[in-house]
Amino acid sequence: MLVLWAVLTPAFRAPDEPQHFNSVLRLLEGGGWPEPQTAMISDGVRVAVDEAGWAPVDQPFIRQSAAVLPGEAERVGPPLFVELDPGDPADRVVVSTVELPAGSGPPAVDQMTQHPPGYYALGALVLKLLGGEDWRWDQQLLVLRLLSASLVVWLVPLTAATTRAIGGSTRAALIAAVSVTGVSQLAHINSAVTNDALANVSAATVLWLASLALTRRHTWKLVLGAGIALGIALLSKGFLLASIPVVAISFVLGHRANPRARPRWWAAFVSLAVAFAVGGWWWLRNLVLYGAIQPDGMPPRPYLDTGQEPSVLAFLRGARRGLVSSAWGNYGWMELSVPAWLGQAMTVALLLAVVGALVAGGGTRMPLAVLLLLPLLTLLIILYGSWQAYVDGGYLAGLQGRYLFVAVPVFAACVGIATDAAGSRLPAGQRRALLLVVPVTCVGLGAYGLAFAFQGFYHPAGESVRVALGRWEAWSTLGTTATAIAVIAPCIAAVLTVTLLARAFAAPVPARAPGPRHSSRR
Repeated sequence: MLVLWAVLTPAFRAPDEPQHFNSVLRLLEGGGWPEPQTAMISDGVRVAVDEAGWAPVDQPFIRQSAAVLPGEAERVGPPLFVELDPGDPADRVVVSTVELPAGSGPPAVDQMTQHPPGYYALGALVLKLLGGEDWRWDQQLLVLRLLSASLVVWLVPLTAATTRAIGGSTRAALIAAVSVTGVSQLAHINSAVTNDALANVSAATVLWLASLALTRRHTWKLVLGAGIALGIALLSKGFLLASIPVVAISFVLGHRANPRARPRWWAAFVSLAVAFAVGGWWWLRNLVLYGAIQPDGMPPRPYLDTGQEPSVLAFLRGARRGLVSSAWGNYGWMELSVPAWLGQAMTVALLLAVVGALVAGGGTRMPLAVLLLLPLLTLLIILYGSWQAYVDGGYLAGLQGRYLFVAVPVFAACVGIATDAAGSRLPAGQRRALLLVVPVTCVGLGAYGLAFAFQGFYHPAGESVRVALGRWEAWSTLGTTATAIAVIAPCIAAVLTVTLLARAFAAPVPARAPGPRHSSRR
């Protein structure tokens, strides 16, 4: 599914993808990591986004041509993406060879140097090892997208492992792992060139190790592993600062297998010290150099005077709309949004799963509560930063639900545990149906997101699917055969997944022993 999204999404039509791409290539070409607000979009990247139909090289560096909105009629403004000529892929430029004449267009700031360089250094290293310095931009972009996919695919086993570590059954772990496919926005974002890919997989690793710290003996391997994983997470994105207390609390409260308090505190201290040595130093560096944990990568913007005083209620309403719509399906540069009712329904379903898992979790309740601190603290960081922009600048910013994807494994664990707990109270036939309907629904939601995005990007109303497929192929770096494989392979995988789950859930459920629910129940 990730590979299909990497091929399906038109070039640079994911949030800030041109800037992420620019930062990778700057490191590849030896340009270093400039201070925030001083890094610029290179001439080569400006030409690349022009060739990709994103923004003409002589215009401000913002999205100029929208995608196709399903059912859209006439519109005024820049041409639609479907109206642009993709040209011959063989004629696309090599970014490092482009140098525009002075005055070719207004300069643009690459704000990504406000982040740590972890993902960008990894991307530059991969291109260097593959000899990609002199490739065309579309080839470089596809390789970097596949790098993101190769990182984020590990969310599936990490989600299953986290669910099992906190005491969920094998069935709960299977449901949790497959439920990840239901968040098509997760696949869309993380198959693009973005530091979210490293942030999300490192956060998933941290959550898995934190779950082990809560339930297993504190070996040196676990303590050092948690510290290293947390350090890598801190080199990816600022939201992962919220994972620091999660790791510390997990070791301190891990009294099941570690009854002595003093060694637990030492384990927490050592893991945090290792994390600081690996990546935490970056944030202290920011404080020393810039007086802020994360300086703004963009130059100061003028105050947006709406004629109304800042209101907490207005802010919270805007935050709810922004976070919900951008979490479940808001593709491209957030111009292709799935119906609002679907995002709201999925949000309610997720909240019910969280409550259900905490209520029915038995031995999993305390580990779940600790791991849920990550999305809670991340949400507080999001709201705090957005509130500051609202008060100081008059606009709502940074309210993107994708920032909460760092907590996908614990949300998915709640889905699996709640579903399994509900099924255990039903007759055998109904139980099997319930256990299967949740992952099947999630796979269906993933397929719906892909179909919705395809229509929005390539298929205007009144045109045949064949013409739309031809347009997709014309823009793609791949040929007909590779594109067809990218489409067919997820379909086969979905059928196999559902078939294997049906067989797994057909197995009899062991009788529950009287008394409290045990974490070893399978």
